[in-house]
Parts: sequence; structure tokens; C-alpha cells
Amino acid sequence: MAEEFYIADIHFNHANVINFDNRPFNTVEEMDNAIISNWNNVVSPKDTVYIIGDFCMGTEEKWLGYLRQLKGKKILIKGNHDKALTPDVRKHFDYITEYKEHKTNKKRIIMCHYPIPFYRSDYSEATYMLYGHVHSTLEEDMILYFKQYIKEHDNRGVSANKCQFYNAWLGYYNYTPVTLDQIVEYWKNK
Repeated sequence: MAEEFYIADIHFNHANVINFDNRPFNTVEEMDNAIISNWNNVVSPKDTVYIIGDFCMGTEEKWLGYLRQLKGKKILIKGNHDKALTPDVRKHFDYITEYKEHKTNKKRIIMCHYPIPFYRSDYSEATYMLYGHVHSTLEEDMILYFKQYIKEHDNRGVSANKCQFYNAWLGYYNYTPVTLDQIVEYWKNK
């Protein structure tokens, strides 16, 4: 059975992101090879991977080199670094957009590279918002604080925001695409 995976802020071919994110790699080649290996160890050719922005830095040739190595169907929710989307690059994605709503297993998943705390149906137990962009920065700390504040101070009862918005930054998940259940489980344990 085909699965769906999610990942944000891969930043293939981006040496500066190693220091920015404090990633556990010495070189961009080491980082890129680890991410490709992790990806292909969990994703099958029939699976779908939703890339929630910032896939790659560099030229069309760089993009094509990475895309040709990765298993599965790829859907890109564009991020601020996704620049080299030439016609040849676009052929390797099943779909490219800046915002995506998707239903799977009776769950609505809303995806945008940028966090949206007040997303469509935020009161529903069956709706989730996945984002990237903020990596594990001070901005992410503020999003988490904001989420906690809403949970503690919202007294509207049954229609209250469920705060089911989650960062899909790959650093939280061992630089590997993960399922929605894995994302929710990770944050439940934090």
C-alpha cells in the first residue's frame, strides 16, 4: 500500500544551512548523501512525498541531479528558496503549488511553507497544518509559545482552535521524510 510522507527545508546543495541549523554534517556532500539515503530507505516508488518548501539551492542541473535519485512521487509546496523551477525540473514533480489542502484517511492536511496558526477548520480534530521555513530557530520557539498560549487561554470550548499545526522541518525527524502520524507522535512527546 502506498504511503504519504512529509518533509520541509531539505536545502540540498546549501552549505551555509549546515551551520545555520547546526546540522550534524561536515560537508554539503555528506548532508545531501545522508538525506538521499534516508529518503530512499523509507520511500518506495509508489509512495508520495510532500516537500513543504526549500528543496534545493542552485542550478537546474543540481535540482535534476537530486530529483533523479529520489524515489516516489514528489509534490512541491514552494518555499522561498525554490528558484530553479525550469520546465525540465517541473517534469519531476507531480504537482507544484504554494499552498495545498489534501484529504487522506478522513484527515484534512493543510500545507504551506510558512506557518499558519489560524488555518481552515482549526477547530477540527481531523485537520492538521504542516509548515516549514522556521527550522528550529527563535521563530519556531515563538510559534510553539503561541501554540501553548492558545491552548491555555482559549475558553471558547468545543469550537476552540485545536492547535494542530506542526513543523515538518527534517531536522526534527533525523533528516528523513515522515508520515503524519510520526509528526504528531513526535510533537506529542515533546
